[in-house]
Amino acid sequence: MGINFPDAPALGQAHGPFTWDGVKWVTVPYVTDVGGSNALPLMAGVASPGAISEYSRGDHQHPSDATRAPVTSPVLTGTTTTDTLTTTAWMAIRGTINTTSGRIVAQMPGAADQPSLCCYSIDRAYAMGMFLDTSNNIAFGGMDANGVPNSNIARIDGVGNFWLNGTIVLGRDPINWNDAATKNYADAKVYSGNYLPVSGGVKMSGLFYTAQQWVGVAHGGGAGTVEIRSIDAPSDSHMSFYQVGRGFASNFGLSSDNNLWFGGWSHGWTAYKFWSTREFGGFPASNARLVHAGDYNHPSFQGHVEPWGGSVVTGSSGYQAFTAIVHRYRYMQNFTSGWYTIGYV
Repeated sequence: MGINFPDAPALGQAHGPFTWDGVKWVTVPYVTDVGGSNALPLMAGVASPGAISEYSRGDHQHPSDATRAPVTSPVLTGTTTTDTLTTTAWMAIRGTINTTSGRIVAQMPGAADQPSLCCYSIDRAYAMGMFLDTSNNIAFGGMDANGVPNSNIARIDGVGNFWLNGTIVLGRDPINWNDAATKNYADAKVYSGNYLPVSGGVKMSGLFYTAQQWVGVAHGGGAGTVEIRSIDAPSDSHMSFYQVGRGFASNFGLSSDNNLWFGGWSHGWTAYKFWSTREFGGFPASNARLVHAGDYNHPSFQGHVEPWGGSVVTGSSGYQAFTAIVHRYRYMQNFTSGWYTIGYV
């Protein structure tokens, strides 16, 4: 069987199992490096189709370019220069970020997200940083290792006021005498200013002045100055007095029975009621009573007797000629924490 070879073949042209060597058609045994170049593949250059007819073997492999950082979890040991650095995951930088003409912008999608800048100590496993909270304040607080805020201990609002755990330090000096009270502000000059911090102070060096209210004690409402409040119906609303030099203290206030009492602390678990015209000014007295003790038949020949201690005679009947006189006895009682009979002295 004959084979029709191509006319005017080119050097290296193949036809079936034959190759044109420039003079004749020859067969070449198959080996793995036929026609392959022994040169290493080029790298880190400008893209080009090339001009040399050599080619690499089919299983050739380019080496890694050590001057390029991988896309996933890169470790940057030198200076990073970029116009915009964007990453879809968090990025840890072990060195210094220097920017001469640009910005470092932390941004997150979603109205409830809080973009943050986090400082994390690997050895101490502790992180803190600053972030934009959901009220659009620049806030400072604790974070986890991924920069997610878990506390908000201080923040700067949009008008320059500095918040410390809910107490606002004015971004300006107070302009009115009641500026701190009406706006819930506290003066930044805690130790040298004229205002007491909203959260309370250790001591005051001068007098304590309240707002002036031109009303009497008996008017139908609060004084509008100082109030000592309790949180629920069974609780007493009271304040404490402590004499440091003698080491003695006592509580004073309004009890749950709507009366004024003092006691507790150095007095122990006891209290003493203040009695006033509220108890004794009206008739019948609401806090005193005469309770029937009994009727006693007193014979005319019998001497002095007191059949019910603490009682008084409130009435009698009968006559004394060789018979008995009936006396009615009643206990006189006052109410304190209960009804108690008045004793002898």
